[in-house]
Amino acid sequence: MIGSRWGAGAAVALVLLGSGCAVTPGPSITKKEAMTVIDGYLQETFRAVPVPSPFTLVRPLLTTSCEYFLDSGGTGQITPGVEYLTESVGEKKARKYLADVAAYWQGRPGVRVEWYIRGDGARDGVEIKFERLGNYWLHINYYSPPGVEKLNVLGGLSDCIWENGTAPPTPDVLDPSFLDPSSGG
Repeated sequence: MIGSRWGAGAAVALVLLGSGCAVTPGPSITKKEAMTVIDGYLQETFRAVPVPSPFTLVRPLLTTSCEYFLDSGGTGQITPGVEYLTESVGEKKARKYLADVAAYWQGRPGVRVEWYIRGDGARDGVEIKFERLGNYWLHINYYSPPGVEKLNVLGGLSDCIWENGTAPPTPDVLDPSFLDPSSGG
């Protein structure tokens, strides 16, 4: 009975190893490199189409953890980004800004422009995806509830990367003690 239990555990371990669950993703660009590219796209956009109202950096977006499979837990990698928010902006100026940004990026090789449209047909946001140039994106959305009326400007990278470019050190071997019924694991 103990032998068959150990054998079943070993089979599970081999399936997990064979399926890629225990494989650490390879090297990537660093967070600093990714943020430089993201900031470059944002600054190019801000120079080409000046924001109609002062904006401030809200926060860096480094909270997303990457997962191999649903419910498998994080890998320790991140998808970096940044968020800006304008001061109050009127609807007419905001919608013109969205249209001008879309027009600026539209038609460039490897760049896809997508509009977010409300149920009443109003265009509330635009997303710019830099597919040929990596999985970078910009998303600009207009919040129009009375008293809010702000542009939310986000930039990010969809790819999972290591903060410093490589995985942190991990044990080289799988500890088989979890397979031994007498070890309590």
